[in-house]
Amino acid sequence: MAIVIMEGKISELSNGVVSNRYTDYAFVTIGGKRMRRIRIDHHLDSFIRVGAVVRMACTKSFGHHMALAIQESNGEISKSDIGPIVFTTLLHFVGSLIIGAIVALFTYLFSNSVFMTVCAYAAFILGVPYMTTGSFYKARNALNGMAAPGEAAIA
Repeated sequence: MAIVIMEGKISELSNGVVSNRYTDYAFVTIGGKRMRRIRIDHHLDSFIRVGAVVRMACTKSFGHHMALAIQESNGEISKSDIGPIVFTTLLHFVGSLIIGAIVALFTYLFSNSVFMTVCAYAAFILGVPYMTTGSFYKARNALNGMAAPGEAAIA
């Protein structure tokens, strides 16, 4: 999953649908570029307003973009809460343990090699959570060390 960093002035913002932890927007236009189907948690949602100059790091997740970090024009970086990301990673890890056991069973039945079975199981239980949630951690830290979005970002 790719990480998208958008920078500029927020010029358009659709009406948000508020759920338990997130606000879902149909679109947000930043710096003249429109991002559709974006989900922002309530803490970061307070920084999303028309006219604000921001830099926002997102990742695509299950058909929508997930905003995980926002940098304001003064340089302050606000990040999404890490708890739900860790919980999602743990759920993916538990699911990969269960499905990995099935993969390991079939690997052993078809290869009769304990080494191949252990390698397949280890690759599956470590690879699946990294591939599914690794971009969340990368997007959350993508803005670290960047200069504040300045006047050049205003479109």
